[in-house]
Amino acid sequence: MSKSMRRLPITLVAAAFVAATPALAGPAGADPPKGLAARATCSDGNSYDVVVPGNASYPPAHIVTSTQVFKPVAFGGFTTTVIAPDGSVIATETTEAITQGGGNVVAHNPKSYLECTVTFGLVTPEGLTISVTGTVTGFFTSRD
Repeated sequence: MSKSMRRLPITLVAAAFVAATPALAGPAGADPPKGLAARATCSDGNSYDVVVPGNASYPPAHIVTSTQVFKPVAFGGFTTTVIAPDGSVIATETTEAITQGGGNVVAHNPKSYLECTVTFGLVTPEGLTISVTGTVTGFFTSRD
C-alpha cells in the first residue's frame, strides 16, 4: 500500500466509500432508490435494508422492501474503521452525536421513535476494508 493512501484522511476514504456503494433494488415496479445501501437493526426488533440518497444533514432512509421511509432526528456517534489487507487497522474515527434542532425536534414531536444500529462496509480495489457502524434515532413515514 502506498504511503499516500495511508495519509488519506478517513473522511475522504468514507466519502469515497459512499460514492462507490451500489444501490439496492427497490419494490417491484418502482425505480430503485439510488444512494448508500446499509443494514439497520432497530429497537422494534426488526432489521431493514435501507438506501440513503443524497448527503443532507438528516437524509431519510428508504426501506428497500416497502414504501416506508425512516426519517432521522438524531445520529449517535458513527465509527469508521479502515483495515489493511493484512488485518492491521490503518485508521479509526468516531464522529460526535448530533440531534436535529438541538433536541427540540424530539422534545416537541409526538412521534413514536426507534433507535437503530446501522452498519455498512466494502472492500476497495486496493484490498482495504472500510466498515462503518453507528446509531440513528427517528420515525417511520410512508413515502408518496
